[in-house]
Amino acid sequence: MERIQIETGMSIKLEIVGRLTVDPGWEGDSHQHPFREIIYNSDGCMDVIVEFTKENVRIPFAPGKSLLIPPHIVHRIVNASDTVPATLIYVGYASDDSLLITSPLMLTDDMDKDLKTLLENLASRPQMLSTQTILISKLGLLSEELAKYSPLVTQEKNPQELLANKVKAYLKMNYRRNLTVAEIAGALYLTPHYLGVVFRNTTGMTIHEYLLHIRMQKAIDLMRDTSISLSAISEQLGFDTPQYFSNCFKRYYMVSPSEFRKKHLHGFQRPNTQSADQK
Repeated sequence: MERIQIETGMSIKLEIVGRLTVDPGWEGDSHQHPFREIIYNSDGCMDVIVEFTKENVRIPFAPGKSLLIPPHIVHRIVNASDTVPATLIYVGYASDDSLLITSPLMLTDDMDKDLKTLLENLASRPQMLSTQTILISKLGLLSEELAKYSPLVTQEKNPQELLANKVKAYLKMNYRRNLTVAEIAGALYLTPHYLGVVFRNTTGMTIHEYLLHIRMQKAIDLMRDTSISLSAISEQLGFDTPQYFSNCFKRYYMVSPSEFRKKHLHGFQRPNTQSADQK
């Protein structure tokens, strides 16, 4: 293993910059930083494993891609290939922009424009103060891009709970469509598996279960208007077919939509609606 690293000691935010070349099958130690870290995959098949209390989440990223790790997120880096060495470049920096990145974030091409070249140059010649200064300036611009494009950037605390609330808000705005976890994860710049783990650990429900919860609440409200057919309600709620809507409704409320409507809501109680909304 070959490592080049310099601790800058600068008060302007830049903390560490380095290049790490590892052997096939290499796996690093679990660690965390009090500052943000950007990991750039210069060459090879690199994965970052994020460690939660209940479950680890593996985030693969291809050569030429950059991953931002928030402060205090326990993670380790592995070479996913058993035959090919890999090289990564990393930069750690502190920022006083008051933004809290809540989860590991794969940077888009817009976000890390010119960043890769700067990292390559600085990792090969870390003493170059001119490159350090340019990089610091670029990291400041990156904060502006994050604030503009990423829903995960906020000044609030409790990042995992905040992320779950953002998913809930997205579901409530889009429940009429045929949503997938991949779509929601893409809107939040996350991998579907990572998003699913965080949401389940925070709420006790899967994303699909919470989506069904929203639709079933809306179904009750729509069924109060007896002029709306069950087929129309099914379509408004985003179900593929009326039969699928009926099956989901019966599993959720233990009564069919038609039977429910005959009772005109008299004496009918929604199951666990308050507790689900509070999760």
